[in-house]
Amino acid sequence: MNRSFFPRVVLAVTTAMISIGERPLAAQGPVPAPKETDLTQVRASGPLDALVKKSYSRLLSGPSGFGSDWDNTNEPGDGRGRWMMAMGNYGAYLGVKPPKMLEEMQRMRSMRNPHGFFGLNEPPEVIQAQASFDNSWPIQWGIDYTRHFGDPIGLEFARGIADSFYVPRTKYFAPYKGAPEGHWMGEFGHSGVGLGGMVAVAKLALATGEKSYADAARGLADLFLDTKYEGWHGHCTSTAVLGLTYVYQLTGDSRYLEAAMHAVDSVFLGYELPYLGHTGGLYKGCDHSEGCGVSDYFFINLRLGQLTGQARYFDRAEEILWGPLFHHIRPSGGMGVDGVDETRTQLKLANMAWAYNADMCCTMWAANGLVRAFTHSVLAEDHRLTLPLYFPFTAAANFNNGCHVKLAMDTSYPNDGHVKVRIVETDNADPWTLRFRIPAWSRVTSYTLNGKTQPAEPEGGWLEVRREWRNGDEVALNLPLRVWLSRPNTEEVLTAAAVKSGSRLSGVRLFRGPLLLAIDKERNRDLDWSRKSRFVLALPDNGRRFALRRTTAGTDGFDPAFLYPRAHLSAAVTRSDSGAQQDASQPVVLTPIAEAPGRLGESPEAIEKRVIANREAVVFDVDFAPVEP
Repeated sequence: MNRSFFPRVVLAVTTAMISIGERPLAAQGPVPAPKETDLTQVRASGPLDALVKKSYSRLLSGPSGFGSDWDNTNEPGDGRGRWMMAMGNYGAYLGVKPPKMLEEMQRMRSMRNPHGFFGLNEPPEVIQAQASFDNSWPIQWGIDYTRHFGDPIGLEFARGIADSFYVPRTKYFAPYKGAPEGHWMGEFGHSGVGLGGMVAVAKLALATGEKSYADAARGLADLFLDTKYEGWHGHCTSTAVLGLTYVYQLTGDSRYLEAAMHAVDSVFLGYELPYLGHTGGLYKGCDHSEGCGVSDYFFINLRLGQLTGQARYFDRAEEILWGPLFHHIRPSGGMGVDGVDETRTQLKLANMAWAYNADMCCTMWAANGLVRAFTHSVLAEDHRLTLPLYFPFTAAANFNNGCHVKLAMDTSYPNDGHVKVRIVETDNADPWTLRFRIPAWSRVTSYTLNGKTQPAEPEGGWLEVRREWRNGDEVALNLPLRVWLSRPNTEEVLTAAAVKSGSRLSGVRLFRGPLLLAIDKERNRDLDWSRKSRFVLALPDNGRRFALRRTTAGTDGFDPAFLYPRAHLSAAVTRSDSGAQQDASQPVVLTPIAEAPGRLGESPEAIEKRVIANREAVVFDVDFAPVEP
């Protein structure tokens, strides 16, 4: 992947002291973050599970033949390392040990050179900065492999890379001021690439407790804070920001968490494309979205929700999961890069070189994004289990006191809002709390406990149910999946009550629950897709909700596993060019972009061609009109 394509912008880092959720940021020392679900202890069903298995089947054929990275011995860390991470995580979830992982590890050892896992045909600072980024993936594979499969060879492999590359350079990771010349990574270390390595060494420090790795991680994080970080590539930028969350967990230093929050809340959000997820390059003129960045953005929001306790980060992560993350994954299970047209309102998938399967990077990173939903299915603390996402699964979790709980979630969310959670078994006789996320666009006033209705008083986006739980206890709630609007680059939730009848909003997105809705070309063939003007939707409202009717959308060529029929809605649309007369109104069908991965075809080539040639409109102007009596 040619990262020099992307221009640079400055990401300013703020250091204002703030307090988040229940935890003051002034704490120093390791932060006891809620424990994630072990991938070996969770099994899911439904569309998320189906998509994971489809992705796994595609990855099984690798790494040979997957792209130039596999054939280029100068770049083994970036491609092979990510492939190993994906296969290890899928293997842990599916209960298998995927083939070729250890073989690839031995091949990577044979490719070592003085600069790490990267070639020598570039200036030294390019080689070293790229190696800092690329070495991150095989190190993370080693940590995960030992944790999942109990084999120490993974951690030994990770240590070997870190000891030969990061630890000898620790003195260069000290806070660095001034021009980049003279630093071992040159200007490239200030461009996202070199700083991405902090994820691996911070996770290695958390896994081993060794000071040398902690020093290397903190040094890279300090370099981030000390230089006004220059991001030239979305995935490299987000990898560095993700690293800040681990350095915060390692040290308790609030500066790192504040910088990560600022990046997500201000910088990434400010450069997002219409369908969420930031662009491949961090600047507003960029015309595409890279799948690697989308997966990163999903995981960073999960991490910030986990570390801060703020439900809004999980809200955003959920919208990314059921929107751009699903959308970027092709029917084959691979993952690609999408573009937008000049108006930044329609996906530009026709005749565009960037709309392709990026198997050497994005395909593997989609896999690692998807499994993060599983690792965050249940978050365990001392006396509380948090359920931040909704999909059908069974998972086991352990409280910090060693007590064990196994629970099952039954739901067809996000097709509908009914969610049931049953305590399968627990050995904790003391009272503890089961916590449910209530999205900002929904409202819950009651729930049922063992069939009896209970009043609900959510606070801060959470509904907490505390009791002495017993085997077989069941909680059921219904999350109303409202139709709501939001402008790109904001977190606002606009309902019918928040807008004025007869008004027009320009450049907004339309959601039904967490599902981003679009006008799909396949289901709206009568529309003129050659024009660059924005579609204008007419949304009737009755003062309480947008009065859109449910409709039946075409399903030919769509995999039933990825259909959300309750979110198929009908509306009216017009379109007018500047200075031209407005078109006559036409009926349209609005459907979720999350249905994109399910399209079928006669052959793999036909499937890919059909998907890449399709288009969807995802940002609209909206006219509001009261419902006639």
